[in-house]
Amino acid sequence: MNIKAFIILFSAALLLISCAGTTDRPHSKSGLYFDTIISVDIYDPVSDADRILDECMDLCSHYQALFDRKVPTSDIARISSGKAGTVSVDPDTASLLTEALKYCRLSEGRFDITIAPVSSLWDFHEGSEKIPDPAALREALSHIGYENIEVDTKASTVTVKTDGISLDVGGAAKGYIADRIADHLKECGVGGAIINMGGDMMLIGHKSDKKLFNIGINDPDNPGGVAARLYVSDKAVATSGIYERSFISEGRTYHHILDVTTAYPVDTDIESVTVICDSAAASDCLCTVCTILGADGAQKLIEDLPDTEAVFILTDGSMRATSGAGIYLRQ
Repeated sequence: MNIKAFIILFSAALLLISCAGTTDRPHSKSGLYFDTIISVDIYDPVSDADRILDECMDLCSHYQALFDRKVPTSDIARISSGKAGTVSVDPDTASLLTEALKYCRLSEGRFDITIAPVSSLWDFHEGSEKIPDPAALREALSHIGYENIEVDTKASTVTVKTDGISLDVGGAAKGYIADRIADHLKECGVGGAIINMGGDMMLIGHKSDKKLFNIGINDPDNPGGVAARLYVSDKAVATSGIYERSFISEGRTYHHILDVTTAYPVDTDIESVTVICDSAAASDCLCTVCTILGADGAQKLIEDLPDTEAVFILTDGSMRATSGAGIYLRQ
C-alpha cells in the first residue's frame, strides 16, 4: 500500500470513528490482506464479538490463500500457469470468477479479468514510477481475452482455452470477500456492522444508536477532505479513483485502471466514482467498469441496473449522480 492510499484509508477510518461518536464505539479488528487493510467493526452489543471478529479475519486468510496470485498454491495462481487446461478449484473461486465474468460481458470486455499479462508489467507502488517497455505491452495485449475462461460451478473447475492466459481478480476479490464476511456476520446474528476493505465497504444494518452509517466520499483535490457524504444502511459502497494509485512522468499522469485495447491507463473523464448497491462484489466491479466507460457511458449503465446508484466526480472538478442517488447523498 502506498503512502497516499494509506492516508486516504486512515482519513476514512477517522471519519467513521467521528461519525460513530464517543458513546457508539464498535468492537473492531483489522488485518493486512491483499496489500490493503481490512477491518470489521461490530456495533451490536454481542457477547461473543471477539470470536466473531477472529472468524472474519480467518475468512480473509482463507480467501487470500485462494485468490492472491502472488501465492503460488492459490487457485488464481494455478489457473494463471500460462498453460491451457482444466483446473479444479474451490467452489468460492468458481463463484468469484462467475461473478467477475458477468461484468466482463456487461462491459463488452473493457473490464477483463485476464488483464494480468498487462497489469503485471505496471507498478504503481510509491517510488516505482516506471513506464513499461512498449514492445512488452504489445506482446501482453495478445494474451488478453476473458472468453478464454470457462467456469463450471457445479464441478468447481475452470477451463483455460489457450496458452498465455493469466488472471487479475483485484477488481472483484475484495468485494466478494466483503459479501462473504457479511453473510457470516448475519449468520452470527450481528445486526449492525461495517466491513471496510481498504475503503470499499459493506454496511450491515445500523449503528447501535439506530442511526444510518455516514460515509464520506473523498475529495480528489483536497486530500483528507470530503466532497460529499452518504447516509446508508444494508448497502455496499465502493469507490475507485484514478488519483489513488498513480504517478506522473514527463508531465503525464499514469493511473492503475488500464485499457485492454492499449495496455496503458484508460483515458477517462471520471476522477472518482462511488457505487452504491446491494452487493460488494458488484459495487467493486462496477467502479472499475464505470471509470473505463467514462461519465456518460457509466451513468447510462448504472441507470439501467436495478437497485444501483453512483456518484461521479469528474476530472473538471464537477460532480454528478444517478437519478436515485439523492436518497443517500448529502453535500
